[in-house]
Amino acid sequence: MDDDWQNKEVEAPPEEPEPKRSVLPWVLVALLGLGLGAGAWFFLGMPGLTPEPPPPAPRAEVDAGVPDAGPAVSVAEGNAKLAALAAGLSPMEQLAKWLSADDIVRRIAAAVNLVADGDSPRPVLGFLSVASPYPVTEVLDPKQKQAKRPKRFKKGQKPPPARGSRFFVSPESYARYDELSQVVASIDPKAAAAAFKTLHPYLDAAFGEIGRPGRRFDDALVAALKRVTAVQVPDGQLELRLEGALYHYQDPALEALPAADKHVLRLGPKNAAKVQAALKAFAAEAGLGL
Repeated sequence: MDDDWQNKEVEAPPEEPEPKRSVLPWVLVALLGLGLGAGAWFFLGMPGLTPEPPPPAPRAEVDAGVPDAGPAVSVAEGNAKLAALAAGLSPMEQLAKWLSADDIVRRIAAAVNLVADGDSPRPVLGFLSVASPYPVTEVLDPKQKQAKRPKRFKKGQKPPPARGSRFFVSPESYARYDELSQVVASIDPKAAAAAFKTLHPYLDAAFGEIGRPGRRFDDALVAALKRVTAVQVPDGQLELRLEGALYHYQDPALEALPAADKHVLRLGPKNAAKVQAALKAFAAEAGLGL
């Protein structure tokens, strides 16, 4: 194991650094795809993904002077409407498949809430995760004539880093999100805005189950869109540092970014530009000031 390891593509350890499998793309599709520009990671027992409670029994009387609020909005009905609208949002079939996920309206509302706060939407948008390994480029220190690695390591284990190695995000890492960015870019912003208008009551109802008191869905959506479209993805190589089994960004400013922002970084400059342009076009058609 000598200098034939120099400048070689290697896979990250099983647990990735900050760059873990991503979904913002996650929110990216959810945000836009939904026709929703909506589009976080703590979920599971959240009230949003539990079966809908039966509608409340009708009141026998209505207090004088207080208008009846009418029947509660059915989020399940919103799921069905979204499924029906999905095919008209993009010529790419993958979008309709993503938007047919179980309890998608609640998932989108929860994702918007999470991204607005800078959190990752993976717990609720796991179906958008990229399953392939996270590749990095290992570059040997030019002062080293040979890649000095331990002679023994467990069978089947990837060779450990050489002394003096430097690590960079591999272009192959960005390529994992090519399909996602193509799907988002293919969405018709006018159709997305119209779908968002139709779905708004259902998204609002779902958001009411998990959002902070006093926070409206539209406010969280605008905050999420602003966050995603404001991330600046560097064009050059991004260096990583290996700590234990995890990679972290070498640049302290990038490492300090919130989880949601790092998802945008993982798209790479070209894919991020496509996604951000699509989200801005949707926001403009939907009348959401960014």
